[in-house]
Amino acid sequence: MKIPMVRMRRKQKGMFRENVLFDFPEARIDRHLFANNIIIGDLENANVIVGAHYDTPPQMPTWFMNHIILWGVIVIPLIFMLWFQIMFRIPIWTSNAWIYANLELYFNGVIVIGYGVMLMYVLHMFGITPFANPANYNDNTSGIVAALDVYHYAKLSGIKTCVILFDNEEKGLFGSISFRIRYNKLLRDKRIIVLDCVANGDIIKLYHTGIRIPNVVSLIEKAQNASCVKHNDPKLKIKRTHPLSVSDHVSFIGLNSCLLIGSSSTKSENPLKYIHTKGDKHNDKIPSVLSHVKYLIAATITNPTGVDFEEMVDRYHGSY
Repeated sequence: MKIPMVRMRRKQKGMFRENVLFDFPEARIDRHLFANNIIIGDLENANVIVGAHYDTPPQMPTWFMNHIILWGVIVIPLIFMLWFQIMFRIPIWTSNAWIYANLELYFNGVIVIGYGVMLMYVLHMFGITPFANPANYNDNTSGIVAALDVYHYAKLSGIKTCVILFDNEEKGLFGSISFRIRYNKLLRDKRIIVLDCVANGDIIKLYHTGIRIPNVVSLIEKAQNASCVKHNDPKLKIKRTHPLSVSDHVSFIGLNSCLLIGSSSTKSENPLKYIHTKGDKHNDKIPSVLSHVKYLIAATITNPTGVDFEEMVDRYHGSY
């Protein structure tokens, strides 16, 4: 299946959904609230759910993505606070009615322009402006590729697995939130693995949302330990989700769920700093974690059938 790199607009996402339905006759579109999720496989009877968002983001400047917290949380609010301080202090500066009126008009104009810029910033961040990012190799074409490859493996192996391709993750996690609302009771006894940005990096970060480590995390860790005995694998780092996390796995708080995401042990080479920019493309200089991510998921979904991890290391590692 050829996956189009840009899937931001309604028409672009519609063409992608048509391609999935053509290649996977068992797939169906699940329309609920503000999202068109794609469900591939038997959701009700599947033991493991593998999820990845299929929508792509607007294009952002690289300098902004590298300092998104600095600009979004600190600089922009400080600018607005400065404007308001100036507005309220105009009467202190002058008692001349003409000067006061002109200063007030000027700074009111500045604030109106500032609000306009802020509105455009918000609209752009949520993908409502027309500037789509043309490169989306890591975020999140890689997650789709991994999920579909694992689904092929599970289908050939007779393992009950379901893949969910979430819509509108970039607009506020609407796809995964609507999915959780609709199928909350059904999801309580399933393992949920979310994939986001799993193409590049030399380490894999595994995030979970609970205070206790979920069962699915323990299984993935067991598969990692079995493989590391014989292979030079990327390291797996298990972490609790931080408050600023904005990936689909936060929609499954309280469930047996986790997120796999590629990263780098060297901060300056972190592939995540290129997402939402033109730099999000295949780079031979950045190690790939994609094949190992697929192995970890394949090992995790196979384990309930009784296959030992040690057997899977030689049989399936690197087979993708």
